[in-house]
Amino acid sequence: MATPATLDRRLQKVLAWAAAAAAVTACQKAPAPPAPAAPPPAAAAVAVDQAEPATAATASGAAAEVSATGAAANPLAGLTPEQAFTKRWTAAEGLGPTFNEVSCADCHDREGLGGSGDPARPAHVVMAPSLHLVGVWPRQAIEGRQPQPKPGDAVTSLRRGPPLFGLGLLEKISDARLAELCDPQDRDGDGVTGHTNVNTVYDQRPGRFGLQAHTSNIRDFIGNALAGELGVTNPANRDPRLAKDDDGASDPEASDGYVDLLATYVRNLPAPAPLPAMQSAEAQAGKALFSASGCAACHRADPDSVAPGAYTDLCVHKLGPKLASGIIDFSAQADEWRTAPLWGLGRRQAFLHDGRTTSLTEAIELHAGEAEASVQKFKALAAADKARLLAFLKAL
Repeated sequence: MATPATLDRRLQKVLAWAAAAAAVTACQKAPAPPAPAAPPPAAAAVAVDQAEPATAATASGAAAEVSATGAAANPLAGLTPEQAFTKRWTAAEGLGPTFNEVSCADCHDREGLGGSGDPARPAHVVMAPSLHLVGVWPRQAIEGRQPQPKPGDAVTSLRRGPPLFGLGLLEKISDARLAELCDPQDRDGDGVTGHTNVNTVYDQRPGRFGLQAHTSNIRDFIGNALAGELGVTNPANRDPRLAKDDDGASDPEASDGYVDLLATYVRNLPAPAPLPAMQSAEAQAGKALFSASGCAACHRADPDSVAPGAYTDLCVHKLGPKLASGIIDFSAQADEWRTAPLWGLGRRQAFLHDGRTTSLTEAIELHAGEAEASVQKFKALAAADKARLLAFLKAL
């Protein structure tokens, strides 16, 4: 496949992989800019400090440490899981050459460390047919480099970082159970026909993670995010053609041990408990209305015994044109999304994949497709009952 002369070696690798695989996950290594150019504007240049030592306990409750063997340099040695998550990468250590943020915590901090991202700084996920590419398109570049302009035929989906709480429990749900949760043939005749999204590049397993369920396990999910969001090469991003970049830092820029620390931190982030208001009569009545309206067909309270209270089936569903991203990610089509877990919903300030609204009512009514019947039932509720259902959601 001919590669445009303006694309650097890093993008060429992405394109080669995409052409071979025919589908790339939305969190794959993003394209880097061409040969060094004039320094980017001050807002895009990088001069960040090392992370200060974390003061809170690690997610695992232990001060686990890791050797930096095979990583950029000694600053990665001796980190706890939480310090690994909050570490602010520098260009000298391997940040970039293009990137979105300098730390995992920058994308996951709204409801506390590990929460959702700032809607004002979403990631740009791009599908570019001319390049056979689906991936994160970085907004920033290290000093002396500039972000690559998007191709003219690029379809862009804005996505803020999802909350990471409880992911360790969702990872424990078996592949067989995921197949049971989804109903692509609509065996029960309820009009809900979700399906799994199988990662055909990494492991041939149904996905649990990513807004379109493109990744099956937390370690791969983290490896993709390090590469795509921070531009940090690492062993967990499995394709060998994505193992190097041209930012001047030795590859891999993060070690296996560093990725394992991040995985430990994320796996041990606790699932959010319902708020005290859940015990109110109003919220309990709203819970019954939630089920009666058909919302629980996808947002299953207990998808598995290992993940009670998650309110998801982890299946991919058609949700209509108003929420369509335009991005095809493996078998997840342009109007399909994984059912978002609702635990912790009452602590969030913005809703949907891009955080476009602060209104739960608007978020519900933007659903269509397989959710259309449920939305119509919600709209038909008396004002008092609608308030009860919303009270239930706000107590999650």
